Amino acid sequence: MQTVAQSSKWKPKFLYIQQEYRGFMMFTEDTFRRHAEEVLVLAEQLARARKLFKTEGGHLTQAGRAVVLEGERQGFGTGEIASLLDVTPAVVRYHLRQQQRSSHSSSKVAEQLAA
Repeated sequence: MQTVAQSSKWKPKFLYIQQEYRGFMMFTEDTFRRHAEEVLVLAEQLARARKLFKTEGGHLTQAGRAVVLEGERQGFGTGEIASLLDVTPAVVRYHLRQQQRSSHSSSKVAEQLAA
């Protein structure tokens, strides 16, 4: 089995991953290739999942808006939520404001009905 260090295709010649408290570990070319394929599969799955949250035009679907609200409820920052949904933090803030306005107007209506 040829290691990455022996392969002329790979630059730099050595690929290392630093692991906490364990120093450095060198991967063979086969191991590196297998991990790279796994990462590509996961990236494809994430891209497909993101399609559930956004329309082709880039607007958030109802499921995307639910992710924004649940993320905020669980304490995620707007940047983290935006990264997950592949939108800007401004989009996340917009949907949070819209939800707050909707909740505020709903509570006013409920108060008026109760009076």
